[in-house]
Amino acid sequence: MNHSFITSKTVEKSSNAAWVASGNYPPTVARRSHFAPRTLLTIFFKSTGPVLIHSFKCGQTIDHQYYINNCLRPVIDEIQNKRPSLGIPSIKLHRDNGKAHIHDDVVNYLQSEGVTIMPYPPNSSNLVPCNFWLFDLIKQNLGDQDDSESFHEVVIKFMKSLKK
Repeated sequence: MNHSFITSKTVEKSSNAAWVASGNYPPTVARRSHFAPRTLLTIFFKSTGPVLIHSFKCGQTIDHQYYINNCLRPVIDEIQNKRPSLGIPSIKLHRDNGKAHIHDDVVNYLQSEGVTIMPYPPNSSNLVPCNFWLFDLIKQNLGDQDDSESFHEVVIKFMKSLKK
């Protein structure tokens, strides 16, 4: 049986840690105001590239219904269109344990579609593999963006350029 592994994670902050030689100062890190608007994206991808990159509107409340209707359904529809012979039961979903992601309605929806949910370790802070390579890589290749639309376009272009 051929299985695909899809992961979902919202792009968020990354570590600003840096190796510095003894006696040198670490690089200056510009910090955004805690109240400044943020652009949030959820990226669903598999080994061959992105399946869905969803941009959230500023101030959008992200609850379980929003997540099902605007993220999960479009991903499942896209997979069914691209892989009608393999279908959804071959999909394994790895996501973090955000409240909208682990809600009973979300779990029930995914199970009804036949998606295998990869278990998330209990009491773990944030062990989604994307946090260790993808989000820093995206940020290093973004440059300055004037608005959320251009940010979204640059992220899509970058994700499509990644090698398998």
